[in-house]
Amino acid sequence: MESSCGVIPENRLKSSAVFRNSGADGEEILKSAKLAHAAENNRGFVVTMTDETYSFFYKNTASSDCTISKIRKLYGIQVKEFFTGAGSINFALMEDGHLFSWWIEPAEDDGYEGFDADIVDPLGRYVSCSAANKMTSFCSPVLVTGSLTGVKIRQVALPGWNKTCTVGLSVGGDVHQWGSPQGRYRHASGRHWMPILIPKEHYGYQEITSIACNDRAGVALTAKGEVINKERFDKGS
Repeated sequence: MESSCGVIPENRLKSSAVFRNSGADGEEILKSAKLAHAAENNRGFVVTMTDETYSFFYKNTASSDCTISKIRKLYGIQVKEFFTGAGSINFALMEDGHLFSWWIEPAEDDGYEGFDADIVDPLGRYVSCSAANKMTSFCSPVLVTGSLTGVKIRQVALPGWNKTCTVGLSVGGDVHQWGSPQGRYRHASGRHWMPILIPKEHYGYQEITSIACNDRAGVALTAKGEVINKERFDKGS
């Protein structure tokens, strides 16, 4: 029987729609790309060999008008991986384990009026309630804080929908959670945006190797191959 492993032939690969119609400027950037990430069908990110990070964004998915912007807050920083979810939330994981979060720039008519907890809580950091500061605190990459301050992250799992949690796994195997007003684990102050460490006893002190979640459930895989669901986390059974 023929093995399913191996190199996919170039003629079977197709460019993502996000980058396919990006014009001459986009094509030039892609020539020097070392990392590309397509998020949904209207945005994507590219990191070049010189560690310049660009955003590719379509305000109208039916249009071929692509807006390409250099993400200056990530300039010269070695981005290892992007994590994105439905709802326009973005995370960039650095080679040194630091984690940045931001939302794409809202349209002028999207009704954004400063602070909407359902939108900003998944960012995992404080966001100014001033509409005048939305570009610097909301739409620009900023380090995630809370229990992740000074912690090296290796994986992030998120559905990206409002009122759902985001889960982060540290290099040391600790699990952190934030963003859900309905979750048991949140900061004592009621700040749902603030990441908090899930006690290890809630997953039997086992070594966690991978995490995943959607809008209904979260799971973790242990080094022994056991799958622990979010209900186990909450009850600590």
